[in-house]
Amino acid sequence: MNSPYIDFHSHGEGVPCAGVVCVRAVSPLNDSDNATLRTVGLHPWDTNNAPLVEAALRALPEVCGRRGVVGVGEVGLDRRRGAPMTVQMDVLQRQLLVASELGLPVVLHCVAAWSELLSCLRPHVRLRWAVHGFRGNATLVQTLRKAGGSISFGVHLLHPTPALVEALRQTPIDAMFLETDAAQTPVAEVYAAAARLRGIAFDQLVYQLNNNVNRFFGVDDIINTNTGV
Repeated sequence: MNSPYIDFHSHGEGVPCAGVVCVRAVSPLNDSDNATLRTVGLHPWDTNNAPLVEAALRALPEVCGRRGVVGVGEVGLDRRRGAPMTVQMDVLQRQLLVASELGLPVVLHCVAAWSELLSCLRPHVRLRWAVHGFRGNATLVQTLRKAGGSISFGVHLLHPTPALVEALRQTPIDAMFLETDAAQTPVAEVYAAAARLRGIAFDQLVYQLNNNVNRFFGVDDIINTNTGV
């Protein structure tokens, strides 16, 4: 089995780990590592700083063209933190427009604002997008899948609720990703938990998620791009 583990979404420092390809999420104003696969975007928690928002949005199109950038993210909506929802939606819509114009996929954050998120996504019918760090239920999975989205699960699979287990099982295997986000847990542990909960062979899961990530980010072989695209 030659396929590596792919950490779909991480805020780690990109320390090399044998057998792991990590896709880091960074701000457009803090992008300096051209040797690392990454997504760039303004996090919704940072939307209450108007000068920072405008600077990040101005920088985003140019940063998206840099070596190693494979998507826009982490962007989204959070009802519990950040600017008022109307401001967050405007910032998200502007970033989605950049992603659409450049043909890049989007990694999304959403807390308690699902209807607003889907409203922002609706005009972008060709956009590839995934919700990261999913902790919802199977009904929400079905709603997101119907809208065209994919789902990324993280370290909560290590100690899942019954609802999260069912959400994992209801997510089509070709629309699923695994990640560590900001946790220090090795992504291999997340893979092991997902394989056990799904009742799927570990190697089969690794191979499938490798294909999923390659397809999502629109590269022929994400493994060979680990030193840049």
